[in-house]
Amino acid sequence: MISMIWRKRGKLCIIAGLLFILSIISNKVLYKKVSPQNESKRYKLNDKRSMGSDLASDRRNVERGDKRRNEELNLVGMEGQKMELREQDVQEKKEALHKQSCKRHDVVVFIKTHKTGSSTITNILNRFADMNDLKVVLPMGYFYRFRWPVPFHWSAVDLWRLDGDTPNILSNHARYNRPTIQLIMKKGAKYITILRNPLDQYESTFHYMEFRKFLQLNNSKNPLADFVENPVPKLYEMREKYRGIPESMNLVKNPMFFDLGMYPPAYDNMTRVRGEIMKLDRDFELVLIMEYFDESLILLKKAFCWTVQDILYVKFNQRQHKPKVQISEKVKRNILNWNKADVMLYDHFNKTLWRKIEDYGPSFWKDLNAFRRLNSKMQSSCVKKRQFSEKAFMSNGQILSFRLNPNVPSYDRYFCMKIVRNEIEYIDYFRKKFKPYGSYQTLLEKAGKKKRSTRELIERLHIAANIKFADSVPRAVT
Repeated sequence: MISMIWRKRGKLCIIAGLLFILSIISNKVLYKKVSPQNESKRYKLNDKRSMGSDLASDRRNVERGDKRRNEELNLVGMEGQKMELREQDVQEKKEALHKQSCKRHDVVVFIKTHKTGSSTITNILNRFADMNDLKVVLPMGYFYRFRWPVPFHWSAVDLWRLDGDTPNILSNHARYNRPTIQLIMKKGAKYITILRNPLDQYESTFHYMEFRKFLQLNNSKNPLADFVENPVPKLYEMREKYRGIPESMNLVKNPMFFDLGMYPPAYDNMTRVRGEIMKLDRDFELVLIMEYFDESLILLKKAFCWTVQDILYVKFNQRQHKPKVQISEKVKRNILNWNKADVMLYDHFNKTLWRKIEDYGPSFWKDLNAFRRLNSKMQSSCVKKRQFSEKAFMSNGQILSFRLNPNVPSYDRYFCMKIVRNEIEYIDYFRKKFKPYGSYQTLLEKAGKKKRSTRELIERLHIAANIKFADSVPRAVT
């Protein structure tokens, strides 16, 4: 009896023990389901299983198709070429979309710098304005500059010929003074300028401006070398003799920075120079580089959504005879040290130019070569092959000039005439074209094509400078 009871109790204990073990196991399973640590372990386990299945699949693929894999490897080179072609197609499509979406920009301020190829850019801008019937800012009276070397001021502008309208293009010599330029120009103006290697630019300026006369170095065999070796005493002697600074001698140090508006006493303050460079970097849409003239024009064309025909050119204002004196390494160092601010300015924007070229994309070189071919073809068609010379503006030197090719086809003659027109000729031409009661404006009025004056410029000057005009059309300020 007792033994039977113990047997039953033993069975019950065993059953109870089994139930207890099962409950513990079930709790552990439930705990595993909600534990983040076990979740991560489970994912890692799945990843390992997935990697294992992938490796197994790879083995099967290798076992099934070694020949097929070898054929695919042999086609890698062809696939790479196809990928390059696809990338090129994508780039071309992007550029096509850019051309469709971009809008031609026609409000441009060009700050000319001396002896940098700037006269050629001025011809491009004058021609663009002329062909598209845009208003151009002209110097007042019979002047050809905006009172350079004084910073630009609206009183130097021929307001009468603007007829109360804000202009599209400013491209003649004006010393950079952005607030006053903005007062005159149509809204949305973009600024450009051009720089040149300071060594070459300074040598060219020194001889073109005939600095030797003012520095009493006419008898020197190498006036440039003699001046830069010890420039300060010679400048003091010049100021004593002329009781001031002759106009062209404002370019005797850092001439490019002077045209861009920097205050000469700050030239040797490197902190100020760096600050001015960064300010110009923000102000200017594009700074062209003379040594990469064609490359700069391609960037200009894209930035303003212009055509290739808009940027065709011939080189203006080149010296006919260049000095044959060799510049020694010592003289080069002296020139660069004397024009340290210009060196920093050029180095910064030369790097900027090449960054823009890189951003342009792989089609840049294709566009450049196509432009050069077209420009060469235009020059051979438009320009007479024989070289001509003429007296340089504000100098006794001689510069090369161009004549229209008498054999140019009739349908190209109109365009070619504008290509060979220099800066002075274009100013005289615009003075006749924009004369309010001149023959051209009278013809436009009779044909009903003359645009009515917006009077925006008159209102701006009235508000900003408290200027009141007796007539509806302001006269040239004298």
